[in-house]
Amino acid sequence: GIVRSLMASNKEYHINVKCKTVDAISAMVKVPSTHEPSYKVAPTVNFIPVNGLTSLKEAYNEYVIMGNGKTGIDAVLFLLDRGVN
Repeated sequence: GIVRSLMASNKEYHINVKCKTVDAISAMVKVPSTHEPSYKVAPTVNFIPVNGLTSLKEAYNEYVIMGNGKTGIDAVLFLLDRGVN
């Protein structure tokens, strides 16, 4: 295939595409909104999955993000965008 630069119209790159099948089933990914956490959560804790942040009716004084990777940073960026320190 050919990839053309958006910045320099005279630049193009020729690439050879090789196909490879990735079996992601073995990763056993657990989506937070569809599974209970693998750790105990006290009944007094307001525990919600990341996609529940958009439906919060009130702000809290403190937040704790459990997890990492894309989902964790999505939660952090969402809260920062709404003025949470």
